[in-house]
Amino acid sequence: MENIKLLELLKHQDENLEALLKTVLHKQKAIVSNDITEIESTTSEEEKLLLAVNQAEKLRAELLNDFYKKNSVKSNSFKLDDYLLIVGEQLDIQQRAEILNLQRKIKETTKEIIKVNQQNKYIIIQARTLLNEIVSAIFSERNNSLLDRKV
Repeated sequence: MENIKLLELLKHQDENLEALLKTVLHKQKAIVSNDITEIESTTSEEEKLLLAVNQAEKLRAELLNDFYKKNSVKSNSFKLDDYLLIVGEQLDIQQRAEILNLQRKIKETTKEIIKVNQQNKYIIIQARTLLNEIVSAIFSERNNSLLDRKV
């Protein structure tokens, strides 16, 4: 029973992470095109998906904890590899393969999300640096402020 729930939870988590990857890629396009409305929209969607991912992780930890309690297993680990070692032969080959496949997909998607987020951070840093250089160049050439401070 726990195995079926775990598989459903992992599938749901995989779907959430795939949606998050699409969102961060969309956000990257919005950042590059300087579309503020899209940046705000994708950021909002990203926050919702992150909450869903966090909730699924909590549920996974609770599910594994309940399994450990029911089976009198002393384990503080909520890693799938540790769960598979503990379950051992109780799990049929198909379920084990499906869990391992979902684990692999989740890890790959997570790595891709991290990579895109690092790229987004780099793009933003470069844009800020460029803006600072432009502002510095404008002020240093004219030796006066762009804004008229007289009231």
